[in-house]
Amino acid sequence: MSTDREHFLQILAALPTPTPADAIVLFTGDHDARAPWAQFLFRAQHAPLILVTGGVDNPPYALHANEVRRWLIEQGVHPDRVIAEGDSTNTAESARAVCAIAKYHDWRRLLIATSAYHMPRVMLSLIRTLTVLERDTLVHCVPVVATAPWWGAVPGLETTRAELLDVEAAKIVEYQAAGDVASYAEGLAYLEGWEAAT
Repeated sequence: MSTDREHFLQILAALPTPTPADAIVLFTGDHDARAPWAQFLFRAQHAPLILVTGGVDNPPYALHANEVRRWLIEQGVHPDRVIAEGDSTNTAESARAVCAIAKYHDWRRLLIATSAYHMPRVMLSLIRTLTVLERDTLVHCVPVVATAPWWGAVPGLETTRAELLDVEAAKIVEYQAAGDVASYAEGLAYLEGWEAAT
């Protein structure tokens, strides 16, 4: 019998991508994969804005949100179409910042752009924050993973994206204990409601 974790990961990986959305949310890190992916989604008119979140500056792996914003503008994205949130220093803080910005702008659907290995923790962090804010039925966070070689080393790191799956799984356990991410059962409940409302 499959566990809640297995169900959550399988369903998360197979969700459709309804569009349009109010914004594309780009979580910094794995820059060479994530930033071009957000740019592609924007150019394909999946959303009118890109929100870049993350305050860690550790190139080439992670660039500060302001640097990523600058890169997107250099690629031709209009400055008015890119918002940078650079105070967050980890995924949980980024999730809280994203939800606060979404609440301020009354955004109802967000395309979450990050790497596939990072997506489960991002989604569980967002679901946790939305549940605390009692906005889980009002904001739909839609996973749109950046495709990149699984067995290629992430720029700036020695580990491959495939190896980072185990790292992320351990972080989820650690952060669940701290209350920063939702349980897999809560994640499944959120995805069920998300699918029903699309």
